[in-house]
Amino acid sequence: MTSLRGEIAATFALAWPIVLTNVAVNFMTTTDVMFLGRLSPEALAAGALGFNFYTPLFLFSVGVVSAAAPLAAARIGADRRDFPGVRAVGHQALLSAFLLAAPIWVLMWNAGRVLKAIGEPPALAELAGHYMHGLQWALAPALLYMSARSILLALDRVRPVLVAGVFAVGCNVLFNYALCSAISACRRSASSAPASPRR
Repeated sequence: MTSLRGEIAATFALAWPIVLTNVAVNFMTTTDVMFLGRLSPEALAAGALGFNFYTPLFLFSVGVVSAAAPLAAARIGADRRDFPGVRAVGHQALLSAFLLAAPIWVLMWNAGRVLKAIGEPPALAELAGHYMHGLQWALAPALLYMSARSILLALDRVRPVLVAGVFAVGCNVLFNYALCSAISACRRSASSAPASPRR
């Protein structure tokens, strides 16, 4: 019984930071939707369309770099002092993040054209394309984070992953607020500007 309790306690100690990290990652999407909804229905629709375009590409890339976790765990299981082997797996994961991001950047930069080609409304597709031009630069950092997360989980070091996830959520809320506030201010300024007299 004591052994079972010890196993449950050890599993919980390992699992709760991972659970909170996943909640934090999903909360970033929630804050994006909230702030886009404050801008306009069109911005929210374009953001949803762009995000649905982005998600399969991101999940495919995450599946590739997350392979570092079992590879690193296998190295540690074979020899707990095989730090060079774990380091090599980490280097491969980080390099893979950049190699995956490069061609996806090209696709995301042309997302507006792709969405128009598959029959999406032109105005919505163009607005989603602008959204993707900003979102694409988050791809490489996100993949680097997932690569580091895979290695740290294999090393049983979950606290840094949680701290980084919570910090990222805070930055995401702050930057979303600043950007949406600036866009709203520009719209108010443009709508209140006096019309130029006609000649």
